[in-house]
Amino acid sequence: MPSSMNIRKITFPILLIVLLSYFTVYSSYSQQTKTYTKSEYSNRLSEGTDTSRINALLVLSSNINCNDSATKLKFLIEAEELAMRIKWSVGIIRSNTYLGSYYFNCLKDYRRSIFFHSKSLSLALTNNDSTDVLLSCEYIAKDYEALGAHDSAIECLNKALNINTDPKIKISLLGNLGVVYNGIGEFRQALSCYNNALKILDVDVHTSKLPDLLDTITKGGLLLNIGDIYLAMSQPDKALENYRSVYKISHECHNDFLRLITTTNMGKALFFKKCYPEAIKNLELALTDSRTIKEPIHEAGILDQLANTYLATGDINKATEFAEASLKIAEVNSFNDQLPKTYTTLGKLLTLKGENKLAIDYLQKAQDLSLKSRALEDEKNAWEALSVVYDKMQQPAMALSAYRHFIALRDSVYNIDKANELVRIDLQASFGRKQLADSLKQAGQYEIRMQKQTVLTYSGFVGLLLVLLLSFFVYRNYNTQKKYNQLLSKEKELNLELIKAQSSVLTDIAYTQSHEIRGPVSTLLGLVQIFNFDDPADPENKDIIEGIALVTERLDKTITEVINKENEVHSKEIAGRKG
Repeated sequence: MPSSMNIRKITFPILLIVLLSYFTVYSSYSQQTKTYTKSEYSNRLSEGTDTSRINALLVLSSNINCNDSATKLKFLIEAEELAMRIKWSVGIIRSNTYLGSYYFNCLKDYRRSIFFHSKSLSLALTNNDSTDVLLSCEYIAKDYEALGAHDSAIECLNKALNINTDPKIKISLLGNLGVVYNGIGEFRQALSCYNNALKILDVDVHTSKLPDLLDTITKGGLLLNIGDIYLAMSQPDKALENYRSVYKISHECHNDFLRLITTTNMGKALFFKKCYPEAIKNLELALTDSRTIKEPIHEAGILDQLANTYLATGDINKATEFAEASLKIAEVNSFNDQLPKTYTTLGKLLTLKGENKLAIDYLQKAQDLSLKSRALEDEKNAWEALSVVYDKMQQPAMALSAYRHFIALRDSVYNIDKANELVRIDLQASFGRKQLADSLKQAGQYEIRMQKQTVLTYSGFVGLLLVLLLSFFVYRNYNTQKKYNQLLSKEKELNLELIKAQSSVLTDIAYTQSHEIRGPVSTLLGLVQIFNFDDPADPENKDIIEGIALVTERLDKTITEVINKENEVHSKEIAGRKG
């Protein structure tokens, strides 16, 4: 997959879902928060009722951007204090909702945002206000997602889904749930959420008397999300099928922005399939739309994608032209998310032209920016390109160092985060077992100690397997680096091709590590916690021990599958070298 592609950043579908939620939840407030001039707001603040003053303060605050955060916060606090003084619950809920959004958008203080949205949720529950309950849950889920607490976000959205509400809000909740699942790589769960949302939307459309433009755009957004997931799952044909449906919708509703995003993603999918002429055609259409509707951030990304596409075709001059155009827009507008990608593209092009020193400068800039923004994928691509530059400059030591950084980041993306998570789980389990052991020792009950020993034996076996699994990946990484040192002067290009060919297998292995091992470990912990140590003769204890045995057997089978997949990777590598 090209370096400039970041499939999981689905900004437009998320925007559609947020707009749908906003439209649904606040339609009842439209008469109270209509647009006024600045002087009219001043009159409402000085002459109106307390409730109209609160609404005016909230809308005044929403019209102030984050650059003047002090004034924005002042209006919000004044609105909250007034609402609390007159004990107007609706005003208190709105004020806290606006305060939570302020801390989320302006200060990026997600914990503080959770605090205010939780206050809104608590009061909405007290008032049996399902609309505000759902809105608060959505905001809290986004806060948790920003903090990386995906489980909490999923739990919050699922609770909101259990509330009986109208279809549009349910679609919004399912869409947000899909975004969370997509963000953590749970693609099948995300697809299930989006498909359920589409079913609800179809039923709602058929029962409505008049066609709704917002429903059409929402359908396009959901299909676009589904296409992005299929592309992330390396299924470009299914992705294109969904993108083409969205493209038709964009023409039906005359939505230029929807067409822009769709043609861009179609270009990426065609690039993935190596259908470069068709990819260029779609990307050029997207480029025209981005300039027409004045979307510079999308224009910079499309130009970089075009540069990578022409690079793949071997047209270095065209690729350089588009990369330099992307760089100019990104630097002028300080698009720090796009700059590392464009710098890396230019670094690759300059390497092909033999301008190695300038290529190194660009690639080092890409590293610095991606390191600040913690964009591991961009940093990984920059190190990989640097390795190639140093190799061409006949500096094997520098090339090897750069390649080692690339390998470390690649493993971070696919393996290390998941392996560390397993180790943390195992450490927590060990701590819990120690506490239980101390308690049993004080009690001095021999039979309970024997039961505890059985549990410890199973848990220790699981822990040993996890440590061996982690050691296996560390050892494999060491071997890969050692082999590269030997092949650097002979088979560098072949080695890189083999690594790319093995990426899909590694992704599957990482998925197995993260989900199929974590589940049994969590089950084991749960079984240990419910074991009745005070009464070993409890009939349920036998079922618990049997459950532990079954889960351990399942975990052993899963680990065997991982080892088999690793053997498959090793076999492919040997076959590639013999060829």
